[in-house]
Amino acid sequence: PNRQDDTEKMEKNLHEIMLRELKPNEAKIYKLLYIQNLSDQETAQKMGYTKENKNEGCIVIAKIKKVIISKVKQLRINGELDLTHEN
Repeated sequence: PNRQDDTEKMEKNLHEIMLRELKPNEAKIYKLLYIQNLSDQETAQKMGYTKENKNEGCIVIAKIKKVIISKVKQLRINGELDLTHEN
């Protein structure tokens, strides 16, 4: 297997673990940001935030991004998530 195949496997594994670990609303934002690769603004729009409440949407997304990063760190510390190419 080449390095790209390994990277794609790790990415798929990461997504599966994160979608399982996150709360439904967090998982929805995770999918939009990290699987569909939408911007924060596009994600806010998909989540139903409008120009009138865009700031609120950005705040919610920023908080959930922090939750996602914290979860990844915790999963790595606990040994539940290995992001090396040696799997």
